[in-house]
Amino acid sequence: MTRSVVTVMLALAAMLVVAPAAYAQEGQIAGTVRDASGGVMPGVTVEATSPALIEKIRVAVTGSDGQYRLTTLPVGTYTVVFKLAGFTSQQYDNIVLSSGFTAPVNATMTVGQLAEIRARAETAVCSNEGLWSEAEAQKTMRPLMPLVDVVIANEEDLQSVLGVHVAGADVASGALDAAGYRAAAERVTREFGPGIVAVTLRESLSASDNGWSAVLWDRDSGTMLQSQRYAVRLVDRIGGGDSFSAGLIYAMLAGRPLDAALRFAVAASALKQTIPGDFNRVSVAEVDALAGGDASGRVRR
Repeated sequence: MTRSVVTVMLALAAMLVVAPAAYAQEGQIAGTVRDASGGVMPGVTVEATSPALIEKIRVAVTGSDGQYRLTTLPVGTYTVVFKLAGFTSQQYDNIVLSSGFTAPVNATMTVGQLAEIRARAETAVCSNEGLWSEAEAQKTMRPLMPLVDVVIANEEDLQSVLGVHVAGADVASGALDAAGYRAAAERVTREFGPGIVAVTLRESLSASDNGWSAVLWDRDSGTMLQSQRYAVRLVDRIGGGDSFSAGLIYAMLAGRPLDAALRFAVAASALKQTIPGDFNRVSVAEVDALAGGDASGRVRR
């Protein structure tokens, strides 16, 4: 055997010995996050900190199955914290990660204190009030409207951002007048160009109970659609408008007729307001069931 061949074989042998040894200096942390009822929780932020980390913190987010995995972690002692808006953070200390080991760290999230949720909501409102004036908003947004196909708003948005007043609407009391919404929606399509205007309707019965529905004006057919109405016992109303928008966009892109898309969006956003946090943790099938009239609240096993 020549010297060059021996050298290559020795080099390969060294790689086979050294590579596993180097790899063995790392481990993983993985697990599943559930709520108090045992359901999996997507969208939970998982933070791992350790002196062994050069960057000091490693972050992951749980997937649709509630699972997460932090890989290529240097061996050492870790602290893992689970966070989600509306829920009490969960912290696990002194997790010793050895070489080649996957440490199982699961968590159960519980709803946070009402004071914590309320403080977050009040902060958001205070921040929005000082963002810009109505005049500044209208100066920026009105020229953009010819580029818009679908407008999604509430009566306050129409007034503040477009300068379109909804006659008979009282934001403070939640008083609604369907004729006033139709006139406002027609004006938006006539003066600014979008073909569809969807407006959410919130009846503020109390701090804990709201009526929830929506209307949709379709310029091409000259039709004003009005959705079903839900009496919602609020858990966290933050994200209700976002989930309505997401539901309407999803249903329209899926090719559903406008009346069905409106029903889907209202059902999705009504469900969201009974769930803590900003993430609407419901399935399409669950939304379709509610939109189809199944509001019995019976436990499904």
